[in-house]
Amino acid sequence: VDARKDEAYEAGHIPGAIRCDYWRLDAYLDAVLPSIIGAEKVIVYCNGQQCDDSLELCRTFTQTAQVPWGSTYLFKGGWEEWSAAKLPVETCWEDKP
Repeated sequence: VDARKDEAYEAGHIPGAIRCDYWRLDAYLDAVLPSIIGAEKVIVYCNGQQCDDSLELCRTFTQTAQVPWGSTYLFKGGWEEWSAAKLPVETCWEDKP
């Protein structure tokens, strides 16, 4: 789950990541929950170690949305670590003409 702002997600995100802008939970939470409740692992990330949005989203998932703590993981290095390692990236514009 990508906890970054919409613009950052659209510009590039980890393949298969679900968008859930932490600062706009009201717009995303109801759509995200069916995909994560019951999942074996829910990995949440944001920009990197200096960003707490993913940590706060993990708390929201476990305390408010009843996602089990044992299945919720924080990717602390986040987008900075992923992109620095030159791992695969998806954008929202790849399929558009």
